[in-house]
Amino acid sequence: MEYISKYLLFIVALILTNSCTDEKTEDFKEVKATISLKLGDYTGTLSNPLIIKFTNLSGGFGQVFEKRVYKIEDIKLENLVPGQYIISVTGKLTQDEAMEIYGKQSSYVLNANLSNVEIYDYTEGKPIVVNIEESMESFLIFKEMYYCGSKTDSNSNYLYDKFFEIYNNSEEVIYLDSVCLANASHSGQVDYDFGEAAKDNLFSNEVWMIPGTGKDVPLEPGKSIVIAISATNHTTALSRLDLTSSDYETYVEKTSGTPLDYPATNMIAIYKTTTTKFWSLAYGGNGMILYKLDYPFDPNDIVLPSNALGSTKASVKIPKKAVLDAVDCIADESKYLDKKFPASIDAGFATVGAGWIAKSVARKIKETTPEGRIIFQDTNNSSEDFEVMDTPQIRRYLNN
Repeated sequence: MEYISKYLLFIVALILTNSCTDEKTEDFKEVKATISLKLGDYTGTLSNPLIIKFTNLSGGFGQVFEKRVYKIEDIKLENLVPGQYIISVTGKLTQDEAMEIYGKQSSYVLNANLSNVEIYDYTEGKPIVVNIEESMESFLIFKEMYYCGSKTDSNSNYLYDKFFEIYNNSEEVIYLDSVCLANASHSGQVDYDFGEAAKDNLFSNEVWMIPGTGKDVPLEPGKSIVIAISATNHTTALSRLDLTSSDYETYVEKTSGTPLDYPATNMIAIYKTTTTKFWSLAYGGNGMILYKLDYPFDPNDIVLPSNALGSTKASVKIPKKAVLDAVDCIADESKYLDKKFPASIDAGFATVGAGWIAKSVARKIKETTPEGRIIFQDTNNSSEDFEVMDTPQIRRYLNN
């Protein structure tokens, strides 16, 4: 009887082992997918490659591979690990292609970004449509962004040492008069729904503008400006950032309290819905927008999201066509659904990975001209264009 019981236990164990093995094999069975690229009505071949990046967030967490294609068509993929993917596309048109497709002989970059794309055996018969969007190549760009804050020597959170560096990535003088810096409206509880207005606009609840009447603020090619939250020497912060040489600061007029008004030129707070005595940027990242209007700023051109919370304030509209550069900064890579911009504005995101760690994101160098002018990478995909710096530094690589 004891022998029979042991035998039965062995058989049960063997069945369970085989069952688990079969289940594991089934979980990782390779699958196929069809990627259907769309660029409006265009179906031709491009001179520059489209780089398609696939990131598997479940079946093979962190598994990344790329594919380069030159034609707008359906792409057949095999031997994929099943799971949920992020699919991003980056590319660039020649001026002749831009003329053929859009009727303008200009510099266009191409981008697309899809999140939570299911690629399993049951999705094999359904093509994954990737609509590629175009945007004009910008020459005024974010060069370095320090948004996460630091700690003090006593381990308190410190948020006054943040800065943004803006760079002229072109070979011509750019005038900064009336250029605006803003953070995208966001909520930690809901995704704001701005309805039809979101088709042509971004939104912000705080906008700062560089003062000037037209041609008062020239920025030479290869030069930058630094905009600080507080343009002082932050000796009590672990970042030890000396921002006294900043060109501008976002000082909030007040009768008392910190930060103080330092010698740097004050930006103009043209739209502000908060009552804070400083520009209160989220330590976990903000969608940052650099833009310039070709008409006077209207503080009444505002909209309230349809799912507004009780404390939600109206946001000012920022036309997408006015955007010079935008970078989606998020808390960490797992928060990719917190992206605030469509692919035409930023197909990726930048992150330092955590708050209060005194790290920055800086744009990668693409090339240096024979004359010594640095050209920074700008594919309109911040995941590819930026890298994390352990020590924030203003005017990194530059002599201005």
